[in-house]
Amino acid sequence: MLLSRNVGEGIRSTTPSLPEHVEVTVALPENEHLYRENIRKTGGSFAAVGITRFRCGLVSEKELRQDKNMAGIKFWLWYMHHPPHEVWKKVGRPYWSVEAYASWKRAYFALPEANRVGRDARPSLASIPRRAAGPDWLVHEHVVPQKVLLDLLITKAQPVAKVLDLNMGAVITRREDRLLPTISSHPDAGDPWRRYAGTGITFIPNPAWSRSQRTALERHDLIAAEAER
Repeated sequence: MLLSRNVGEGIRSTTPSLPEHVEVTVALPENEHLYRENIRKTGGSFAAVGITRFRCGLVSEKELRQDKNMAGIKFWLWYMHHPPHEVWKKVGRPYWSVEAYASWKRAYFALPEANRVGRDARPSLASIPRRAAGPDWLVHEHVVPQKVLLDLLITKAQPVAKVLDLNMGAVITRREDRLLPTISSHPDAGDPWRRYAGTGITFIPNPAWSRSQRTALERHDLIAAEAER
């Protein structure tokens, strides 16, 4: 079973590794040396490439913020989390709420046994509650809203690596998603889980969490007690 009671291996983060250097095939501005130097300083990640192209005048801010535009960075803020597949968008996340896990488990065991697992031995797409499940629909939620991350990168010129550290995804239900404040702001992006404080949403402990990841959740009493799991 890929998803266990304590979530464990099945919900471990699967963030794909990024290449050390990224080749960009675009027309370079006159200050090519500055462009190349910025790429080296920002580490060559996809998001760094996008923000560097913007600072050098190669793309507009509108393009940079477009969801499906590979020339920008919102695209990479989305896909840095997981391969482009609905199962990995959920199963590959290290943070699952108690309610989300219960919703998934109900859907999984409601399926005929032959349909529960895909050919890759992972939970099938059919086992992931989707929009038709109504309030039990599983949502991949950005702990720090993407708009906030984009503002930090574009208008506040925060270091790319620092912002990417805040780019965390949690799996919750649509019902829980409605308990959260607006997706356009955050009370303190430096304390990512503060937005969840007081909502009643709790997360199943994951042995893959680092000490600092666990502490960040404990600060707002977001880790489920044994009786809740």
